[in-house]
Amino acid sequence: MPLFVNGQQVTYVPQDIMKFVSEYTDLAIASEKLRSLPSKEIRQDGNVLYVGQREFAAVSPDTENIDFIGTDDATTCHIFIIKHTGSGVVCLGHLDGCQTKKMICDMVKRTKKLSHGGPDGRMEVILVGGFLDDRALSKQLTLEVIRTLININDSLYLTVACFSDMNDMVRDGVHFPIIYGIAVEIKTGELFPATFNDKGPDANIRSAATFVFNEVREIFTDGFLRIGPFDWSPNHAIIQYVNAPDSVIRQV
Repeated sequence: MPLFVNGQQVTYVPQDIMKFVSEYTDLAIASEKLRSLPSKEIRQDGNVLYVGQREFAAVSPDTENIDFIGTDDATTCHIFIIKHTGSGVVCLGHLDGCQTKKMICDMVKRTKKLSHGGPDGRMEVILVGGFLDDRALSKQLTLEVIRTLININDSLYLTVACFSDMNDMVRDGVHFPIIYGIAVEIKTGELFPATFNDKGPDANIRSAATFVFNEVREIFTDGFLRIGPFDWSPNHAIIQYVNAPDSVIRQV
C-alpha cells in the first residue's frame, strides 16, 4: 500500500525535492499556507505533551489532560505527524536521522492501534523541517523519509510538505529554517508553527535516555509519560573537551 499525494500514487524517490512538491498543486498550497502562519508560544501550563528529539507520542481527542502535542528546535531535523481523519488520533515524532524507518513504522502501528474500532478514516502525513543547509543533511533526511513512506505497507496521504526550499530563508547570507517547531491542537486537529517555553517534564532525563541508547522511543502510553530505565557511565573524555581550544571542539 503506497504513498499518495493529491490522490496520485508516488512510485519514485525524487532527487529534485522542489520539483516533486511543485508537481502537486494542493500540496504546494497547503505547505505555503502553513509557512505563512505566525508562530505561537505554547506554555507548559496549558496541558501540553512536548516531544523531544528521537521521541514520538500519540494521543486521541479522548486523552485526558492533553490539549496540545508538539515539538521544536528542529533545524535539519524533521517533524513527522500522522493524523487519522476518522478517530482524530495524532501521532507526532521528531526525526534526526536515527532509526528513521523504525520510528515511522512504529508511529503508523500506534496510530492504527489507537484508531481501531473508531470511525473510518485515512492516515494523513505532515512533514515539516529541514532547510538548505551547507552539508545537505536536511535533503538526505527528507529523501530517507519519502523512501520509507513509499515502501511502507499502509496507505499514507501526504498533505503538507514544508521542507527544503519551502522552509528556507536567507539572513545576512546565511540559510535558516523558517519553521523550527509545530504544535497540534488535539480536539480540533489545528496545526501551526510553535515554540515551547518548557520542554519538560524531565527534559534532562529524557534527553540522557535518548542519547545513551542512541535509539528512538515512544514516550506516552496509557495516559502516562514513561521513561524506561537506563544505565549511564561518566565520560572521562569530557574533561579533555572542556579544556580543549575552540578549534579542536569545532571538529568533534
